[in-house]
Amino acid sequence: VYFILNGCRVYLFLLEGRMASKYEAGRWALSRFPSELRGIISKALEIYAGERSEGEFDRSPLNLFASFLDRLIREALGGEATLDSSPALRYHNSRKAHEI
Repeated sequence: VYFILNGCRVYLFLLEGRMASKYEAGRWALSRFPSELRGIISKALEIYAGERSEGEFDRSPLNLFASFLDRLIREALGGEATLDSSPALRYHNSRKAHEI
């Protein structure tokens, strides 16, 4: 739960320069991350909010989330990796275009 929501917080901060709660960052990510990741983010939010009992996460979605977030963070920090089909990355790139 904390890995997922704090990962969302880190990326939100890198993109927008603002701090957010774990819950707020998770909600933010739901509308920006690919649909394949929405289930794992929703599950983390529900557990965090006490709406669902804690349970284990399947490794496959966790690995997908970790790989996706790793690439986004590296790109946001100026690395080489990109995920052009990512809604979050398109948002990030559109912000960069407005800054030029």
